[in-house]
Amino acid sequence: MWALVSPLNDNIVIKLEETKYDVEAPLFWVETTNDCKVGMYYIQNTFINIIKKVPTAIENKYTAINLLKDTDWSTFPDVVNTSITPYLTNQDEFLEYRRLIRIISLNATDGNLVWPIKPDEKWDQTGIDVGPGPVDPVLPVLPVLPVLPVLPDGSVLPVLPVLPVLPVGSVLPVAPVLPVAPVLPIDPVLPVDPIVQDNPVLPV
Repeated sequence: MWALVSPLNDNIVIKLEETKYDVEAPLFWVETTNDCKVGMYYIQNTFINIIKKVPTAIENKYTAINLLKDTDWSTFPDVVNTSITPYLTNQDEFLEYRRLIRIISLNATDGNLVWPIKPDEKWDQTGIDVGPGPVDPVLPVLPVLPVLPVLPDGSVLPVLPVLPVLPVGSVLPVAPVLPVAPVLPIDPVLPVDPIVQDNPVLPV
């Protein structure tokens, strides 16, 4: 006895046959005894009868609708436009997959359904340069601004210039001595004009 197991439904047994035949992945056959029943679960190489909630028709309907939404992109015309690389080369497989899902959404029933298998995406990338992308530009390192000490009154002390570090034994250059301006002579004090009386007394 052979049990057909569906990984799409938690490894549930969906069919029992005396002789196995080719099935589409991910479905697979497992040899079993006559004790195995449809609806049992294949877990860790053992068939177990687990009572699980059976999906209702409305639940299966919404599952189908969500599967259709997930592949809506495959129906867009630009996806298969051969003048726009990359483009999808197996759209017909997605259309067939969506057709089967749509049938379930329109005729949903109670129970664990066998869902169609979503095809793998196949893209044509001819002519695309898949080399390394552009290198991010190196941004300049900004200088670190000094932290100015703040006095209690809110004022900031000025930053004194940092003197260069000279090698040991070197002598700092001496600034040239500027010539002293000559001292100009003080202007002489002119004599004060005598006070002229308004009405001088003439001799008799």
